[in-house]
Amino acid sequence: GMSGFQVMMLVKNTKEDHGYVAPSRDAAAMADDAVRLRALSQAMGQSVSLPRKELAAVGEMFFEPHRITGPQHSYFGPVAPAPTLGLAKLVHHTMERAKDKLLC
Repeated sequence: GMSGFQVMMLVKNTKEDHGYVAPSRDAAAMADDAVRLRALSQAMGQSVSLPRKELAAVGEMFFEPHRITGPQHSYFGPVAPAPTLGLAKLVHHTMERAKDKLLC
């Protein structure tokens, strides 16, 4: 069988693979249909799905974190600055800085 950690990582990876940013908050709120998660279903030996609403929230956390979270959810406590960049923008900025350092 799978350990709890393996299941947690599989769920995390599945959410990352299927997370999306809805065109609007209303669209996310009305997304009642479920998405079947093939990899997770295969690992669990039964059909597993997540509501598109949850996947939209996951997408918001990765791409537009300031819309859905803030210092209240920070590991560094409520005095931490609010997030301003999503995952895609952080990766882009990191690559640009690395490229600039290589060109110097």
